[in-house]
Amino acid sequence: MNHKYKCNGMGDRDVGSISPRADMHHHCSAYISPPWLLSLFVVLICALLFLIKKSRYTSLSIATIAALYGLELIPLVVFTTTFAIVIMGEAAYRIAGRGTKGYIPFTVVAFISASLVMMYSGYTVPFVAVTGVIVALMLHSILRDRQDSIFIETLGVAMTMLLFYDIDYHVETTILITAVIIGFGFAFSSYKLKAADLSGLFSGALMGILLIVFTDVRWFLIMLAFFILGAGTTKYRFEKKTELGVAESHGGGVRGYFNVFANGLVSLCGAILYGVTGNPPLFIALFLGSVACATSDTLASEVGVVGKTPPRLITTFREVPRGNQRRCYHGRRTRSHCGSRHHRRVRIWAERCRPGTCRGHHTCRILRHKH
Repeated sequence: MNHKYKCNGMGDRDVGSISPRADMHHHCSAYISPPWLLSLFVVLICALLFLIKKSRYTSLSIATIAALYGLELIPLVVFTTTFAIVIMGEAAYRIAGRGTKGYIPFTVVAFISASLVMMYSGYTVPFVAVTGVIVALMLHSILRDRQDSIFIETLGVAMTMLLFYDIDYHVETTILITAVIIGFGFAFSSYKLKAADLSGLFSGALMGILLIVFTDVRWFLIMLAFFILGAGTTKYRFEKKTELGVAESHGGGVRGYFNVFANGLVSLCGAILYGVTGNPPLFIALFLGSVACATSDTLASEVGVVGKTPPRLITTFREVPRGNQRRCYHGRRTRSHCGSRHHRRVRIWAERCRPGTCRGHHTCRILRHKH
């Protein structure tokens, strides 16, 4: 018998009843068989659309995921939901007017379309649809000036949903809604405070949601502490860094998707593996170690670069121009240790606030999940 695993908000999983995937396969198999027949039909239509100049990349993207479905590399629900998210979301964005405000109708229409398609397919895991929509928003904000943006966006959405579909990790709806509110809440605040751009908003929200879903809010708070410190030290004496030519070149210190994933991707992988594999301590160490390392490097670099002493190579200790990636500043080690110690304190506080040990602190009562 197939089982589903339901997240209880603390990274633990409870064995439940039949997986929605089994019901979905039973529901869909009665309508479309064999898969290559639908794939061939879609590819032929895309071949006609390819002749229209402005729809070439759209037709290529649809034909690609249709071919993957025909080869049985992706399931029908991923194929149809990807189509719904990208096509309907892009249509809503263009009708509402290109710009920042266009992402609101993109989000609403894409999620409703994805939910309807999944309901019709008999697949009842909204978490997969949520990740698909957020990845579509993120890739659109990153690639909106490229002609092939919709092609990359389609493949990115399909591969992301396929990943979480195969993991078959289920989370309670209340936990998912809480994660979305918290993730987008802090990400939007960063955007309004000009600490992150649109790509940083969506990538940060995605990372926050995944952290809470696969672990719990304490892990999110540890990562949030890093991003607050990183944003603060990036703005530290920014004019001086600009004069020296070593300032963050993107938007006056505003952080984007590259900064989010460069500093947090390893930690995110550790958190996901922690939730999927049954909470082994190894992935706790991976998460904490990677966050502490990123914090140490960020504090040392952003603060040390404006120090009075010239930087030196860590290999030969020879003086080099400021901004060299292998530099070593006087006082760098002290600032690195400060960053690591700060995250150790956050981790200890979070550990004390776990259920069953918290003494009822007001902040803990606000942040703890209700089960």
